[in-house]
Amino acid sequence: MEEQVIKSRTRKLTARGLATRKLILSTTVELIAKQGYHASNIQLISEACGIPRGSILHQFPTRLDLMASVIEFITSEMTLNTQQLLAAEPDPKVRLLSFFDVVWGVARSDLSVANAEIQDASHWDADLADKVGRMTDVLEGGFIREFLSIAEAAGIAHPRALLPLLTMTLVSMRGFLVSFRLLEKETFLRPGHDYLRAHFNAALQQSLG
Repeated sequence: MEEQVIKSRTRKLTARGLATRKLILSTTVELIAKQGYHASNIQLISEACGIPRGSILHQFPTRLDLMASVIEFITSEMTLNTQQLLAAEPDPKVRLLSFFDVVWGVARSDLSVANAEIQDASHWDADLADKVGRMTDVLEGGFIREFLSIAEAAGIAHPRALLPLLTMTLVSMRGFLVSFRLLEKETFLRPGHDYLRAHFNAALQQSLG
C-alpha cells in the first residue's frame, strides 16, 4: 500500500526529474545524519547538492513534504539494502544466522541515523509524527517478513514462534543505536550489543537443531 503511494507521487517525473529528486533526498539524508534535523533547511540542501532553491521547492513545496519524502526514501533504501545483503548468502541457514549483523549494519548507516533524527523531531510535530509512524511500521514489517521467509527456508518448523525473540532484538537494537548516537560511548555499550547478538544467534541455532 505505502509502496503504491510512493510510486504514484513520482510517476509524472521525467528520468531527469527522478534523478534530481533522488539527489535532493540523498543529500538531505546525509546532512541530517551529519548535522542533525536542523540541517533539513532548504538553503543548506540547495548549497550542498547544487540544485537551485526554487527547483527544490517545486518538488517539495513545504518542509513537511520534503520530510515525508525523505522518510519514504529512507524506508525504501534500508529495506532494499537489507534484502540485497541477505540475498548475497545462498545458504538459508547461514543467511538466517547473518540476520543480526546485516540488520545492525544497515541500522548504523547514515540512513538510519537520519531516520532517528527525524523521529526525534516528530515528537514536536503531529503531522510529521504521523508520517514517521506509518513508515516505521512499513520498515519493521519488512524486517519481520524477511526474517520469517528466511527462517522457513532454513527449515524451522514454526518460524512465528521466534517473533518474540525478533521483536525484543529489534527494540533492543533501537535502544543501543540511540545510546551510541547520543552518548558516543561505544566501548561502554559494546558488551551489551555483543550479548544481544550472542543470545539472538544462540536461540536461532537451537531452533535450527
